[in-house]
This record gives sequence, structure tokens and C-alpha cells, in this order.
Amino acid sequence: GSTVYGDNYWVCYEKGDGTYEWGQGFVDPRTKTGVVGDPLRFGTIYRMVTIGEQTWMAENLNYDYKVEGSTYGNICLDETDCASYGRYYTFSAAMDSVSTGCGNDGCDVTGNVQGICPTGWHIPSVDEWEDLRSIVGNETQTLISERFEGSDDYGFSVLYGGSCVYNQAQSKYTCSHQDEYGFFWVKDYLNSAGDHGSWSQSVADAHYVFFYDGDLTTDDGISITDMLNVRCIKD
Repeated sequence: GSTVYGDNYWVCYEKGDGTYEWGQGFVDPRTKTGVVGDPLRFGTIYRMVTIGEQTWMAENLNYDYKVEGSTYGNICLDETDCASYGRYYTFSAAMDSVSTGCGNDGCDVTGNVQGICPTGWHIPSVDEWEDLRSIVGNETQTLISERFEGSDDYGFSVLYGGSCVYNQAQSKYTCSHQDEYGFFWVKDYLNSAGDHGSWSQSVADAHYVFFYDGDLTTDDGISITDMLNVRCIKD
């Protein structure tokens, strides 16, 4: 039978008979950590953490985004182990361009963009990452996993997963900067005119955030064909 959980967090859990059910999840009131499930992708459970007024996934997204049944715009650092760093996504895959139109062509990003995040969650904005920085008093090393010499005071557990860039000569993506940088997509982008969030012009470059040497930096100008990790934030 199913297990009864408390609080307002949701988790997809196994009932014991080989089936899954979407129900409320448990949150530890002391650490404000818990788990969140994905009703569209049964069996996928992520840790989450509340910091200030924000609730984030405390793990990188690990969802094999497919178009017409085929993997599209995402890879694992090691195809035998997708759990360590999660998956790496192009900007269009992260924004779920097939369903939303965001990511290849311009779209309105003034509100939340769910992208490939579970229902009730969305791709964070630059401002939401900056708010997180403010909440922790600019002590961003407190967000980084102890594995990478952070203190991880909040259980946010940033990993230095690097990024993956398409290698024309080898006709494949090659990944680098593992254990040096942690790169994450945000919903914000620049179109071909250098404007933000236009409906009518194609996307040229996107914003992103990265962690390096204990610090969090927001930047723009990265190619939308590069592959970065994704963290989702609760609506």
C-alpha cells in the first residue's frame, strides 16, 4: 500500500506492487530538505532544499529528453553513469523547445518557463540565482559540495560538472572542466539583435551561471548549442 506523507511537497514513490503513485513527500523540518518526484517520469526522485523563500532541487536534472522517441539535445558525461553529474543539455532542450518554442526561436521569458523541469517547477532566471546569492550573504561556498571544497551548509550540493561543446572535427560533443567549474542554464537569453526575450527574433546566445573557486558568477554569450547542467526551482 501507499505511504502517507506530510507537508506540501510531492514525490513519486513505489507502492510495492511494481507501480508508482504521485503523493505528498516528506520534508525534514530541521534541515528543510526533502525529495521531489516527477509525475511524467516515474521513478525519478530528486533531493530538494529550501533556502530562504526559495525551494530548489538539490541535484542536477537527470532526464533523458527525447523527440519522437530519440534522445535529443542531452548527454551524460559517462553513459554508464548519468547520476553523478546529471545530464548535460543544450539550451533548446533545457527550454523544451519542441513543446514551448523557447530555445531556438524567441519567446516571452518574462514569466516562469517550465522547460524540462517537472510540473510545478521551472528553469531559474538570473535574478533567482542572484537572490540565492543574497540569501546566503554572498557566501556562495556554502552552496558547494564538500567534494569540491565547499561547506555545503544548506545541502544545495553544487557539483563542478564542467560543460560539453560540439567538436566539429570529431562530429561529437566533448566534455571538459569537470572538477573545475559548475555550469548551469538559466531561462534568460540574447537574441540576434542583442535584446532579451524577444518573440520575433531567433536566439543567438544564452545566459548562464557558473561556480568556480567557491564563487557564483552570472554571465552571457554562451552558445545555445553548448551543453550545461540544469537545476530546477519551485514555482
